Amino acid sequence: MVTAVTIEPDLGVPGRRRLVEHVLGNGLLQLAVLRPDGAPVLREVWYQASFEPDRLHFVSRPDQLHPGDLRLDNRVAGAIVTPPPSGPGEPACAVTLTGAARELTGASVATALAGYLTRWPATTTDPGRLARGETPERVYRVDVTEWTVVTGNDTPPLIIPAAP
Repeated sequence: MVTAVTIEPDLGVPGRRRLVEHVLGNGLLQLAVLRPDGAPVLREVWYQASFEPDRLHFVSRPDQLHPGDLRLDNRVAGAIVTPPPSGPGEPACAVTLTGAARELTGASVATALAGYLTRWPATTTDPGRLARGETPERVYRVDVTEWTVVTGNDTPPLIIPAAP
């Protein structure tokens, strides 16, 4: 279940409201990371978003491939697409992003985790133990540098710089 959050986007930036609504209305991110040989690979992560500054938080286990990849090269790209079009030629709505990801430590873990668990309350991880680093899961943050909003086949994409 997706929790509705009211955000007042900067209306001076074209497409910002659509961007915020799309990102908050979804929850699964296809995250592209770089393997040690430079090859890109996609991973799916459930995320929680915050804006101004524009960030996505996710929880993952360090024994997965992407945390190790992020330690070597923190550059990421991602896509949030929904609903999937029914076939070629059908309009698609998507948001893509570029940015940098890192594992959080210290007090920033508890802050990010609070928002994540509000969004995804069924997460089975013990938040206190996770915040203290006593579980295999870790909290990651993507600092978004740029968004692209695609709203249909006949509409040019909107490139929106992330709010710092």
